[in-house]
Amino acid sequence: MPIGGDDVLRTGEILELRFADGGEQFTPLNDPERIEHPDPGEIIYVVAETREVMCRRWNWRNGFQTRITEET
Repeated sequence: MPIGGDDVLRTGEILELRFADGGEQFTPLNDPERIEHPDPGEIIYVVAETREVMCRRWNWRNGFQTRITEET
């Protein structure tokens, strides 16, 4: 079972678990200067309003924008 953690105060109102269309944006946790796009059909957790991907590939890849910090 994939499990992850995100700071929901950094997200939008609507979160989706769905297949990617490939146009969404993903900022890797370990490389915040890089922007990637998930493969079409890939399972993602995404903020619907911004299309910013929180996690890719069933939480195998976590995103920078909604990361948990000491302030979370």
